[in-house]
Amino acid sequence: MAAAIALTSVKAAWAADPAEVKIGYLRRPEAKVALSLLQVPPDNDGVAGAQVAIDDNNTTGSFLNQRFSLEEVRLKDSDDPAAAALALADRGVSLIVAALAPGRGLAPGRQALW
Repeated sequence: MAAAIALTSVKAAWAADPAEVKIGYLRRPEAKVALSLLQVPPDNDGVAGAQVAIDDNNTTGSFLNQRFSLEEVRLKDSDDPAAAALALADRGVSLIVAALAPGRGLAPGRQALW
């Protein structure tokens, strides 16, 4: 009897919607120097690595009823990273990767926004 109840609760957990983990990726594209015509740096090097990790986590997360998504935000020179982070949080993003150059990221007093 206890085994039947445990099996029923496991089936109910799998029937529920997967837990959604939204991850934001803030970046400000920087000018890159090509070493040669054959070695041009990619425009999305950090984001491509993050997307590979998301795909891998979605494979493993499917066993745990979890789903991961990545939202990229490209900042312009005039954009405020803190405002972009708050906008991501308003859209339900719970983790934010800030791939920003030193001195061009969040101001020291504004790092803990929420």
